[in-house]
Amino acid sequence: MSITDLVWKDVQTLPLKDAALHLWRYKYEFDVLELPMSDWAPHANEPDPKRKMELVAAQTRHEHDFAHEGPTFDRLKRANPQASDEDCRDAIKAALKMWDDCNNCLDKNWADLGCAADNAVAKARRSNPGFLDETWQHAHGWLCYFYK
Repeated sequence: MSITDLVWKDVQTLPLKDAALHLWRYKYEFDVLELPMSDWAPHANEPDPKRKMELVAAQTRHEHDFAHEGPTFDRLKRANPQASDEDCRDAIKAALKMWDDCNNCLDKNWADLGCAADNAVAKARRSNPGFLDETWQHAHGWLCYFYK
């Protein structure tokens, strides 16, 4: 079973905000499977490396800022067809705020990444209620993975 199969199985049973965060975390893997390359890597053939990085950064910011209107929204609705569009959009916005807070609270001058991630998650958790303990544990692991 692939990682996307496992995530999809979880997403269908998790509360909406937790499901939204999982879908966002594995967005790239789902994009590769579901979208044509021109949609998830439209700048792959850009010859100028500096320009390519600028375009990729702009695309990443756009996908983040409008996640509640893009493929993450479509996936969340497919996984939770009974949920209203507004509830799905709100869940995605809450999930991205939670993840941004985890990243922003991480002390980038850490000597002990595990401890820094613990502190970041604890700070983010205070301003982002309503996520499962398991989701916070995943957030801790993802921070450690991304910043290792």
